Amino acid sequence: MILAWASAVVITLTPFDWAPERRPFGWTPFLSYYNRTSGTTVSHVVELMLAFFPVGFAVTSARIGKTSIVAVTTIALLCAVTVEYLQGWTVTRIPDVSDGFAMVLGAWMGAYMAGPARSRFIAAVGLS
Repeated sequence: MILAWASAVVITLTPFDWAPERRPFGWTPFLSYYNRTSGTTVSHVVELMLAFFPVGFAVTSARIGKTSIVAVTTIALLCAVTVEYLQGWTVTRIPDVSDGFAMVLGAWMGAYMAGPARSRFIAAVGLS
């Protein structure tokens, strides 16, 4: 989980140019993506989702029951909040809800693959 957080920090804070004062958090989804081309936007969202996919997969694999989705969501949200807070201190990035949404969605996808999708695959192949 620390590696996923570190990768999200690198993805979202590069080139690490720090501002003298923090910018406010934006609640409009994808507002910061309007400066980029659509290809760059899609690439960035996929990068963040893939960075947090292992978090959801690992937590769901380690925990049994419905509480795993709560744990996955909590961990992803905590990581997203810290990354978005740090984005407020950068010159080139705008903190908003979009990156956090992509991180949580990636963690949920990992949880789905480790839980229901894995069970369906095992049943379909006949391994159990």
